[in-house]
Amino acid sequence: MRIQNWLVLLICSASLFSCSGPKSNIRISIESEMKLHPESHLVDLYKYFFQDYFGPGPLLGDTAKSRRYIDYELENAKSFEDFDHQPLLYKKQFSRVNLSTLVNGKISQEQLLDAFYRSAEKFKIPDVNIWKTDWDEIMSHIMDMNLNLPDFKEERQMIDSVLNSGKYVIHHSEQYIETYDPHYRIIHVDELESLKLLLD
Repeated sequence: MRIQNWLVLLICSASLFSCSGPKSNIRISIESEMKLHPESHLVDLYKYFFQDYFGPGPLLGDTAKSRRYIDYELENAKSFEDFDHQPLLYKKQFSRVNLSTLVNGKISQEQLLDAFYRSAEKFKIPDVNIWKTDWDEIMSHIMDMNLNLPDFKEERQMIDSVLNSGKYVIHHSEQYIETYDPHYRIIHVDELESLKLLLD
């Protein structure tokens, strides 16, 4: 019995799961994103985790430019996904707020921009070496899950090349953009209440 219990403990320790507890946030995040966006590529998963780790900081520009870009997106959007916001579950710090909330009048553009810039104030400049270590852990989960992601090998090499060059920003895959036509802004969870967006 002791040997059996020891083996169970060993398996639990080596697993991505706690045998008596919840799944890791990494695996929960992957499963959630793949369920919502099953056509995702590796670069899209990278973007999901990066956004929840660092927020919208890398995307900041001046306010007028941000407003013009929102106007452009709204004018050219083919469709919107069927949610007000998508919580990012890795660090649980940020959420993707759908621009459809502007179209349906739930929030104003000024409210969204204010929340966006307040969220950006919480941005921390990435230490690429630390982020690479975290990404390696995330990658180990992705590999274990056998997701059969399109263009996996090529995109993995591209991500490694970007990180090894000291950079970190990656864009959505063309397939993701064509399939989901994403239009959102990254907002800190503390700002969701100010936007009066209730959790689904």
